[in-house]
Amino acid sequence: MSISLVGTPQVATSSGTVASQATSGMNIIGATLLVVVITYFNSTTADMSVSSTNNATGKWTALSAYGTTSGTGLSQIFYCVAPTTSASEIFTVSTTLGGGDYLNIVATAFSGTLITSSVYQAGSNTGADDATGTATTIQPGSVTPSQTNTLIVTGIKFTGVGVTASIDSSFSIAAQADDSVGSDIALGYLIDTSSLAINPKWTVSVAGDLASTIAVFLPAASAGYPGDFVLESGSGHFLLESGHGQLELE
Repeated sequence: MSISLVGTPQVATSSGTVASQATSGMNIIGATLLVVVITYFNSTTADMSVSSTNNATGKWTALSAYGTTSGTGLSQIFYCVAPTTSASEIFTVSTTLGGGDYLNIVATAFSGTLITSSVYQAGSNTGADDATGTATTIQPGSVTPSQTNTLIVTGIKFTGVGVTASIDSSFSIAAQADDSVGSDIALGYLIDTSSLAINPKWTVSVAGDLASTIAVFLPAASAGYPGDFVLESGSGHFLLESGHGQLELE
């Protein structure tokens, strides 16, 4: 089974400082992995959490945030493996920062991934930021999938009202939005068949401060064809094993 997008990605933005921001309901039935990108401005990573209707904060894993607090703002990926699913899952990003923050979230769901903690390719999370205020492009950093048919997710925080983002390298944008105060978000993803190094480039329509992040997630293990044989040997003993049974040779 290959990795596939499940349901319609949801995005939510805040037009001011809030303690939490929630998406509309999303059908995630059949999903094996939930991935969200969040962006925020004044909070630290310790302030932030993600939850959904049937998957409490403790089921979510936070990857590193990239950007600067009160500078570019930060972009961060959270994921939940083997989630409890529903036909109307609501995703919420929250901060414990007093007075709240400008919170944005894009939520996606995928099927066909590993359903263990190994779903995240260790060491694949990286990111970048540009606080010059004049940037129109940013690349989160190069990642190299450890195998074919992986899921690569990248997020971007950008600024400005009415600004849009695009991305190259065959990535699809799941969703993007800007709020009325110019704190913007987008999530891009790619089902990658090559396992070659890739470093996608985001482009925004108006220059500003940018922060981006990226990570790789692994597909479910392929089931062997029933006729495939595995040969094991040791001390003159041979074992031929397939989906149909075993044959031992002395």
